[in-house]
Amino acid sequence: MPDNPDNKLPKKGNGRLVILAVFAAFLAPVLIALLMQSNLWSYQPESSKAHGKLIKPVVELSELKNIIDARSKWWLLTIDNTDCNEACEKTLVEIRQLRKAAGAHTQDVALLYISPSEAGADLQQRIHAIEPRIQQVASRSLYETVANTATDTPSGGQVWLLDRDLNLFMYYPAGHNATGIRKDLKRILTWALEKPQ
Repeated sequence: MPDNPDNKLPKKGNGRLVILAVFAAFLAPVLIALLMQSNLWSYQPESSKAHGKLIKPVVELSELKNIIDARSKWWLLTIDNTDCNEACEKTLVEIRQLRKAAGAHTQDVALLYISPSEAGADLQQRIHAIEPRIQQVASRSLYETVANTATDTPSGGQVWLLDRDLNLFMYYPAGHNATGIRKDLKRILTWALEKPQ
């Protein structure tokens, strides 16, 4: 059977595809580099990204040392200036769950609720029913010191982190993502185990 001369000719369009592929291979890294330099690319490595707002400089709550037994704990703190409304109760439940989520580090985390005045018996019972380990402290000066580190109005939905020396160092405004607190707390507790006190 004679050769068909048409079989020996290159197919039309193949050259264009090769040129486009080569062009795309060289253009893609340039586009990725431009994207990474732009504001559209906001990725930060998980190991260095804090989900809360760092309090700089840290705020020392030395008055607490005379009230609670710190025992080298890390603290999840919330405050409220009312009779602990629904947002406040949700936050208390949240910090209870965050403590449990610490897993092997649960015993290294303590819970604290600060109000400007003594809670009534009913409120104390409600808080105790949510979590008996929540330490309740009534102190206007402590309440105001903590509230002044907030970037929004205290509304019963904020959470703070205290270090083992009872310094406020991280703040989570109302509407925060609890997963972010859990990740920050896990990172802090892991780091704390690696470093001597």
